[in-house]
Amino acid sequence: MRNRWKGSVAVAAVALALMAPAAPAADGEGNYAVRGPGTQPCSRLAEAVEAGGPALAAFATWMDGYLSARNRTGEETFDVSPIAGTGPMIGVVRNICQANPEASVETATARVLELLTPYRVERRSPMVELELGDASTEVRRATLALVQRRLAAEGFYDGDASGDYNSATRRAIQRYQEERDLAVTGLPDSDTVLWLIRDAEQSGAQ
Repeated sequence: MRNRWKGSVAVAAVALALMAPAAPAADGEGNYAVRGPGTQPCSRLAEAVEAGGPALAAFATWMDGYLSARNRTGEETFDVSPIAGTGPMIGVVRNICQANPEASVETATARVLELLTPYRVERRSPMVELELGDASTEVRRATLALVQRRLAAEGFYDGDASGDYNSATRRAIQRYQEERDLAVTGLPDSDTVLWLIRDAEQSGAQ
């Protein structure tokens, strides 16, 4: 099984193509202070993912705080990331870091959020825990509706984007996962969500 901290190469590749300067809130000259593990070079995060332990836990705690701050300050934002869970987000940032080892972890995280923000959860949406066979995942209903819209755009699904997980959605996800050579879980797991975002970015659609 792929290490949940190592992330999706697909969305990392898209994010690398979007490495224009980020524009977070800052002073009049565009400067802002970064605190904690976010100040560390990307190479340290990559090392922490490989080693695990307290260093990785510190990065995960920082990541949770960083995303919470973005949720607090972002316009029309309930959750800035459609990816549930800290592990998958750390994994995506880690892939960015491998290509940019001298960049700060905060810079790499900001780049990932530039990609994910158009697909954010804009309004309060409950988290749903889904299980199928031995696989399980957590996803917000709003993100599941996004998955359904993107599957429909890709020609895999012809139902409503209701945010309900049903047999039609499961079959569409399974067909999409088979087509993209992903683990066929039938669930809207983080890799599947990220691949759908990757396809949307490549097609210029949202």
